[in-house]
Order: sequence, then C-alpha cells, then structure tokens
Amino acid sequence: MRIWNLLHKLLLGLILVGFPLPIVAAETYDENQLKAAITYNVAKFVKWPDGTFVDAKAPLVICVIGNDRVAAGFESLEGQFLGERPIKIYYLASMDDYQGGHILYVTHSKDYHVDEILTVLQDSPVLTVSDIESFARRGGMVSLLKMRKNIRFAINLDASLSVDLKISSKLHALATEVIRNGD
Repeated sequence: MRIWNLLHKLLLGLILVGFPLPIVAAETYDENQLKAAITYNVAKFVKWPDGTFVDAKAPLVICVIGNDRVAAGFESLEGQFLGERPIKIYYLASMDDYQGGHILYVTHSKDYHVDEILTVLQDSPVLTVSDIESFARRGGMVSLLKMRKNIRFAINLDASLSVDLKISSKLHALATEVIRNGD
C-alpha cells in the first residue's frame, strides 16, 4: 500500500510538471490555482471528437461558472497554450451566459444548479470539472477532491464517453475513483 501511495504521488507530480504556475513555496501555493492547474493537466489527457475545433490552432475555451474565488485561480491560464491551442477563459454568472466552450468548471456557488447545468450540456462534448462534493457521482466528468493537504480527482467515464470525450487510461490510473457502468 505504501508503494502505491508513493507511485500515485510521483505520477500526479509528473502530470502537474507541465503546468506553468509561478514558482511558489510549497507551503504557500494557492489552492485555486492548483485546481486550475489540475484542470489544465487533465485536459492534456482528453481527446475531443473530430470537428469540435475549427482547426489545429483554434483556442481551447474554458468557462468558469459561479462567483467564488476558484474562478480567480483560472486567471493564470489565460494566454497559456495547450499544445498549439491558446487558452481562452470566460467567466459566467449563469448558464444563460454560456456561448459554448470545451471545458466548464463549476464552482461551489453553483452546487444547487449542478443538475440543471449538466442537463444543458448532456449532448455536448464539454469536459465538466468541479470541486463540488460528489460531482462525478452526480453526472459530472471530473471531481476534484480535497484530501488532507492534497487535491485528488475522480473520473466519470460514463459521462465523458456519452459525448465521445476520450479520457486517457493514463489518467484513470491516477484517479481515486473511476466511475464506469454506474459503478
């Protein structure tokens, strides 16, 4: 079990290495920037369906819905690149403001609207991510889970595969939970 924990930390560290966070002492990291970094790095392991992007250099659009501090953590992603795709960040007060995107991060302030949000996106190839408790169990694709001083994640493969988003098996190995066929 101890070897598994060490391997898990090593693999998670390797995933996070590619994120362009400013250099900060480990004790003073910003949890919201870390959530943005994990979202960015999860996106590296997602394949969107053909035709999702206009071309190979079209922007990757990340929408953040809600008004809490997590949204501020995503500011560091604006202007960065995922491969050849520039990242564009849009902040939404509600789904009425939604004009489309590739990733939707749902903040805590929208906990009571999760079912409505997921219903709007149910047929769209949009990666849904949140730190709301049980988000993946409720139909979201990636739940960020705070465990002691670490942030882990759960993946709902049923939700992602239903809209033809393919999440790499490399990411499955790092998840604390992988929901497949309702289990």
